[in-house]
Amino acid sequence: MARAPGWGSGGRGFESHQPELFGFKNNKKFMILALIWLPGSGKWMISKRLASQYNFKVFTPGAEFRKLASKDPKLAQILNDWKLVPPHVAQKALGDFLKKHKTSKIVLDWYPRSLEQKEMLERYTQDYLGIYLKITPKIAFQRVATAMYNPITNERFPAHFTHDPKTGVKLQKRGDDNPQSLQKRIETFRQQTLPLIKELETQSKLKTIDASLPLDQVKKQILDIIDL
Repeated sequence: MARAPGWGSGGRGFESHQPELFGFKNNKKFMILALIWLPGSGKWMISKRLASQYNFKVFTPGAEFRKLASKDPKLAQILNDWKLVPPHVAQKALGDFLKKHKTSKIVLDWYPRSLEQKEMLERYTQDYLGIYLKITPKIAFQRVATAMYNPITNERFPAHFTHDPKTGVKLQKRGDDNPQSLQKRIETFRQQTLPLIKELETQSKLKTIDASLPLDQVKKQILDIIDL
């Protein structure tokens, strides 16, 4: 069974959002997984299962940024255009999360997404593993075009679902789940994230998962890599 590289550099703590290393350790209690994905890869369900079954804490940048954007029209426009947020916004959100959960197993949901964000993450810790949930743009279009979502939790479901099976909430189509919006996301991925993937591969900090497979098989690939 393939093991992920070690997690474990000592550090001094955290003050005023200035990047300083945290003490993540190389064992099954402390680890950081950075999920890299295209829309439609199933990352939401993967994150949820890692959280519910294996006690991972999940950092979801989009949710954190949307909270800030509700009071910042400029940031809201950046998010609407599917551009990367300013570095200081991402740094503050990331630093707050890592400080709060520095003794936990952590999933970074679509972070880092660029070489710049990778550099920012590595100001806090060098010890993390990228998990690339790989699907083709064609599959991304097919899945996103038919997906439904819970407007309260943002959780996605296949097209045949009409209500959230756990809560009974009526599902909806997301307003930004359209070909034009998805094309913007794919173009940003190609420009910003593919160079990151190549860099992580060069540094042996990336494992690629076939996310076109059924969800349980995708989860098994991840668990085999991290040896849980």
